[in-house]
Amino acid sequence: MFFALLASMCSLTAWAEREAPTMPANTAPESGLTYYLYNVERALFLSSYSSIGESPLSVLVTQNDKGAFLFKNGSSSSYIGKSGNGNMTTWSGATDTDNYWSITESEGMYTIQCSPLNTSYYAEGQYLGTVDGSTTLKYNRTAEEQIHWLFILADDTGKHFVAEMKLYRALCALEGLALPESLTSNFEALYADRANQTTQVLTSTATSVRNCIGMSQGYKAP
Repeated sequence: MFFALLASMCSLTAWAEREAPTMPANTAPESGLTYYLYNVERALFLSSYSSIGESPLSVLVTQNDKGAFLFKNGSSSSYIGKSGNGNMTTWSGATDTDNYWSITESEGMYTIQCSPLNTSYYAEGQYLGTVDGSTTLKYNRTAEEQIHWLFILADDTGKHFVAEMKLYRALCALEGLALPESLTSNFEALYADRANQTTQVLTSTATSVRNCIGMSQGYKAP
């Protein structure tokens, strides 16, 4: 499922030539470790407490003695929590049940729900996720929506994967633009050699590709 979704980002011709990044090991979340939360259907990361995007938020996952999971909101002291109407927010306090979550594994992926201990907002059959055309997260999505997650350790391997994904998506967005082949072939060659490139080089190259796209789209022929 993961690779099929990545393939859909690019044209069939480009997909045949450009391999998608290799997903790091996806393991069950372990209390006390920091992860990137990756939405499978959208091939995007949890990028803030309420949205998904290309740049991930580092999330410290902990599990309390009641069995509920808590997600630390990046480097802040707050936790990712819930408010009314499916909206996401942040709250302080590890004992606030509005910050409690349940995680369930299914076929190598995970769904995230309000913990049943959070009686104000828990509802069976509702999940954390998003929908087509939106990057906004809500905790009351249905099982038919974009609700499947992977937990990728926010270590050096995870950071390298993030950089690979940024460059991959940028190259997909580059397709069809009238740019010199010498330029695009250099970008493609660097991506093909991504395993030997540093995270910093991959990230800066992705930025260069995006800049080329912006300049190409803003150019007006005389």
